[in-house]
Amino acid sequence: METNYKRFRNTKYGLTDDYKIINIETGYVKKPSKTKQGYILYSLYFDGKVRTMYEHRIVKEIYSHYSDLEIDHLDGDVSNNHISNLDYVTSTENQYRARNKNRETRGINKSNGYY
Repeated sequence: METNYKRFRNTKYGLTDDYKIINIETGYVKKPSKTKQGYILYSLYFDGKVRTMYEHRIVKEIYSHYSDLEIDHLDGDVSNNHISNLDYVTSTENQYRARNKNRETRGINKSNGYY
């Protein structure tokens, strides 16, 4: 059975159509881990080292290109790593968007209008 995938950089890893990270050589599906904040991580071996990579970084890089910019999750859900939910932004823009996404859930205080 052949699996369709998009290759990550010049490595032995690929992203399947259903957003799983596989070892192209063995067909093994990598098991993710999760940070306390909910970000999905993978440990990948390439360039002679084990590297911990965020899933959103892998997906965005595969579907777009490599960039030093940060990646914003447009819907605010850090576990939603579909390419349509990811956008390259500057650090300043990412912080601005994060504050605005949380406004609906925060109360108001006298000093700055939000808390």
